[in-house]
Amino acid sequence: MVTFSVKQRITDQFRVLGTVEWTNWSRLKAPAIISKATGATISTLPFNYDDGWFFALGGEYDWNEQLTLRAGAAYEMSPIDTGIRSLRLPDDDRIWLSAGMTYKPMENLSLDLGYTHIFTANDTRVNIVAGHQDFAGLTYTGDVDSSVNIVSAALRYSF
Repeated sequence: MVTFSVKQRITDQFRVLGTVEWTNWSRLKAPAIISKATGATISTLPFNYDDGWFFALGGEYDWNEQLTLRAGAAYEMSPIDTGIRSLRLPDDDRIWLSAGMTYKPMENLSLDLGYTHIFTANDTRVNIVAGHQDFAGLTYTGDVDSSVNIVSAALRYSF
């Protein structure tokens, strides 16, 4: 995984932040499951993933000396394309929307709150036809609708 991030002050109160991240998922290819007792290959896991990419842009605004507000958006390109999507992992590209704040009531005490909503960027479809190695003799077709909500809170005290 390689991450490149920047933070640029625009004014004394406002900053812009950006990140680009690359994950080398293609390195996984098709790892083998090997018996510890015999050393023989039992099976393989045909991941065949592409590399993943993540692009984010956000901002921070100091409302006053005690309160900093944050917001941002990101686009994550899934390493799983339509050709290898399965019921095991029906992944697709994702959009991230985030907002948060830091409240600092005293010099050495601060409270951080954050919220992120992640949802798929496309109409995700899974098509598995009869004969697929994971589901021999069965056919599955379906739409996947997924989202994630993340809420975080942190209390920091500096000595």
